[in-house]
Amino acid sequence: MDMPLPAINRLFASNLGLGRTGEMVICGPRLIAGRIDTQNMRCMPHRFRPQGALTPYVISGTQLPMTQAFQGRAAVIQALDYRRHEVIDAFAPIGSSGLGMVLKIDKAELYAPVSRQMQLLIPLLLAIVLGGILLLRRLTLPLLRAIVHSEGQASESNERLRQSEERYRSVVESAREGIVTADSNGRITYMNAAAGRMFGQDPEEMRGQSVTRLMPARYQEQHEGHMQRFAAGAPGRIMGTQVELEGLRKSGEEFPLELSLTYWQSSDGMHFTSIMRDISERKAVERMKNEFVSTVSHELRTPLTSIRGSLGLLSGGVAGELPAQSKQLVKIALSNSERLSNLINDILDIEKIESGKLELQPQVLPLAPLLRQAVTENAGYASAFDCTLVLQESFLDTKVRVDPDRLMQILANLLSNAAKFSPKGGQVSVHTELTVAGQVRITVCDQGPGVPENFHERIFQKFAQADASDTRSKGGTGLGLSISRALAQAMQGRIGFINHPEGGACFHLELPCLDHLHERAGPELGRILICEDDPDVAHLLSLMLREGGFACDLAFSASQAKQQLATGKYMAMTLDIMLPDQDGISFLRELRAQASTRHLPIVVVSAKAAAGRQELNGDAFAIVDWLSKPIDQKRLLDGLHQALKYSASEKPCILHVEDDPDIRQLIAIMLGNDAEIVAAGDAAKARQAMAARRYHLVILDLGLPDDPGSHLLAELRQYQPLTPVLVFSSQELSRELSEQVAGLLIKSRTSHELLLDSIRKLLHRQAIPMLAEIPEKTA
Repeated sequence: MDMPLPAINRLFASNLGLGRTGEMVICGPRLIAGRIDTQNMRCMPHRFRPQGALTPYVISGTQLPMTQAFQGRAAVIQALDYRRHEVIDAFAPIGSSGLGMVLKIDKAELYAPVSRQMQLLIPLLLAIVLGGILLLRRLTLPLLRAIVHSEGQASESNERLRQSEERYRSVVESAREGIVTADSNGRITYMNAAAGRMFGQDPEEMRGQSVTRLMPARYQEQHEGHMQRFAAGAPGRIMGTQVELEGLRKSGEEFPLELSLTYWQSSDGMHFTSIMRDISERKAVERMKNEFVSTVSHELRTPLTSIRGSLGLLSGGVAGELPAQSKQLVKIALSNSERLSNLINDILDIEKIESGKLELQPQVLPLAPLLRQAVTENAGYASAFDCTLVLQESFLDTKVRVDPDRLMQILANLLSNAAKFSPKGGQVSVHTELTVAGQVRITVCDQGPGVPENFHERIFQKFAQADASDTRSKGGTGLGLSISRALAQAMQGRIGFINHPEGGACFHLELPCLDHLHERAGPELGRILICEDDPDVAHLLSLMLREGGFACDLAFSASQAKQQLATGKYMAMTLDIMLPDQDGISFLRELRAQASTRHLPIVVVSAKAAAGRQELNGDAFAIVDWLSKPIDQKRLLDGLHQALKYSASEKPCILHVEDDPDIRQLIAIMLGNDAEIVAAGDAAKARQAMAARRYHLVILDLGLPDDPGSHLLAELRQYQPLTPVLVFSSQELSRELSEQVAGLLIKSRTSHELLLDSIRKLLHRQAIPMLAEIPEKTA
């Protein structure tokens, strides 16, 4: 149906709700002579322009929406129409016809409904906003008040925390102990002023530095190992330790340090806090105390030895039979001198243990004889308390590695304590057993009251007494068990106790069981140097001599033999005169030209023994024997045994080096006319006596006024290597020196019977039977 454009326009206006001012406009560009007029367009008639008037593309320099539709664009814009009214235009091209269409409506008419609604909505929105504000204020006001209050509390807490930190920092900075903290990498995070002064470091400069700068190099490897072990700890676990070690100052000086270390591991790594104290002054005081105690104790030993020895001789009747009353007084004095001697020995033992100077002479020995000896030696003491010692003979067939003297000291402490606390007529039993851990346990049980429960934790402490009052019924210093525990630990053992359910205390000593170990062979008859270039022959000689009871060392050349002879520890030597580096005859002449080897017994063992003897033209230089290969073992051993013996008809001559005249006189009285005594009061006189003759035995005191006895011992070993030396002194011997002497007796620990017995045994070893007739002067 054909309809004019105004009718279509009205239809669109009514159906699309374009309103009173709304209209649809369709236009097209004007064609003139086949060309588009770029200035005007022709529009279809509508209500405002019934005729298709020409309309320019641009009005007042602004491109019309219809023009943009011609150009293929579509949009909705606000613009001025040809009436200069503000309208809302929607424009778009009509397909590909080249026509454009614009729908438009006045802005005022379009927004009129919205304006009316807004007039109603705005008051409502204002009311809602106002109500919301009131409600929000009501809800948020308590919260705001709480926040303000919390901020106040937080401020107060922060202030308190700041004050606490200031107090903490003030305390840490004013502390006399050094405090250092470090992170998981061992880097210093804090150092207080005391630590800075202690190490001579600037605390600020030390931040971030490794803690190894505060320790000597020898501790740094240990530190790294500790760090690795700490890193493997459980998170959050707090651990601590306290040690004494050396610190390192900035100047390079080392100083003793007591360190308490606390460390823990958390999610952010390891943390360390070290509290340190410079203990230089304390160590100096301890050294002075120990030196004072040691000096006083050593000074007491010598006069006490004279007192004990003299009293013992008087009690034994050397000066004739004493009146009964005098004999009782001598007995009392002797008993009290024994107590004083034991106290001095205990104090010196404690001093050696605490200073780390305790030296043991461990040997692998069968246990049973040691226990029998301990029971026998302490039976007299137990009888004074009307107590008997019973040794259960169900011994384990085992050996133990112990210092026999120190083991006897432990057993003496246990047996004497058991006897003291046993009732009259009581019995102390000793037995052994094998523990599950493979230890041999020696148990000493008494029938006394047992150890009081409140004394259990203190029983092994120094000077500990269950009854520490001045009126206690049992004697003792309270040092015995403390010393015994330290000695047991030094021999890889331990000591403990239990109270027997039926009464009495049982103390036990556990030691490693050495069933499969063999006792190390010692130089029972002397040490022999075998100088032989043929290894097979040297080994054969060694087997022969070891079977005969000698210890052996090997030298395969003259130069090697010279080095070993310089030690002065050999009592004889075998020599092959066919050596690779020196003619044996010239070597022999060289040995006899030296004072240290002039009298050394030598057995020549060589394939050319006869030729060697002939070369010397009868001047054999005191050669023991000339043996040709193959070797006659019996002749070899007989020759050495004979060389090491003195003549049985010779009266033993003893050199006694002692600065105390009372001790010299005491020894002379003990030996009487059975031995010749040459006394020397100092090292100079001793050297003169050593140069004058040879001796069967030397009794040596280490504390000489003009020279240490250890120097004299070295000279004696060089010039008279065959002479046994018995050290009788108040001083202890080092392990190195103890290997160079035949015996060691400590003044105040040695009875005159033991001293006499030791002299007799050493002279017996030199095969002098005369001394066997020396009477035992015992009480």
